[in-house]
Amino acid sequence: MMSEWESMTIDDLFALREQMQEVLSTKLLARKAAIELRLQQLNRRSRVMKTVRPDLQKLVMTFGCYGCAWTLLPLVSNL
Repeated sequence: MMSEWESMTIDDLFALREQMQEVLSTKLLARKAAIELRLQQLNRRSRVMKTVRPDLQKLVMTFGCYGCAWTLLPLVSNL
């Protein structure tokens, strides 16, 4: 028994290949855009953490002298 692929003409197979290439290319471009967007979000968050976190650590150290650093620590550790 002849398979479906074997019964197709060369032109039909080539057209099918082009359709598959177009669909896969579109999906890959969409996935790439989503990954790049996520990377931008992570980079933005990383820059914020680098600028904010040292100041918060100094604040905890300052309040630590007065015995209330334990109240700020849960807030700082989530950043």
